[in-house]
Amino acid sequence: MSYKLKILNHPADLRIEVSASSLEELFKGAIEGMASLLYQKNSFLKEQCSFKKDINVKSNSLEQLMVDTLNEVLALSDINNAIFPFCEIKEFKNNSLKASLLGVKIERFDLEIKAATYYDLKIKKNDKTFSATITFDI
Repeated sequence: MSYKLKILNHPADLRIEVSASSLEELFKGAIEGMASLLYQKNSFLKEQCSFKKDINVKSNSLEQLMVDTLNEVLALSDINNAIFPFCEIKEFKNNSLKASLLGVKIERFDLEIKAATYYDLKIKKNDKTFSATITFDI
């Protein structure tokens, strides 16, 4: 795993900070980080994943791509009553991505996330890392 995930305090919503060595890893960290919020007993092995979903998301900016991707994964989680603790970014270019998600069915979510939001979202590039702070409406 070449990303770092940190849960931040927020008075009304839920926030995470993801930092990674590449944009692909930043998006992977955000997706897998959201899964760890939805189901906090998230210590699955890849072999425990029972199904796969592919996503293809296109947007007008990196920030919009982040929000659209997370909301697409969140919708798949709700539809399939599952979390996606593993993600493989297949293609990442300009403002689009293709990814494969490995899913695990669960009985119930530990936390109800309504949506990923644009609130204070800015994808930053530092010397050798990318970072983003993502706020989820709960």
